[in-house]
Amino acid sequence: LNDQWAEFKLEKGAILGLHAIPPAIADTIVIEDPPAIREETPIKLVFETANVAAEAQRLEQQGVVLIQRPWGSWDGLDPEGNVFGLTETV
Repeated sequence: LNDQWAEFKLEKGAILGLHAIPPAIADTIVIEDPPAIREETPIKLVFETANVAAEAQRLEQQGVVLIQRPWGSWDGLDPEGNVFGLTETV
């Protein structure tokens, strides 16, 4: 909606809202290259795709760090190390 807040409408009336990090906090964040994995956060975004393997390959070509889990699923890291998931549309 503006440069500080974004909303994404989800199914069944849910809305995901994301806000910008205040500058005082953002200035304390160290972004490592490659990013350090931040798996202790209480939220994980999961993105649906028609073909997880093809999407994982596309993301890797873009320089995204990906993790193939022992159980076969794929996760990726955003530039700050937050983990996101990929799932195949059923």
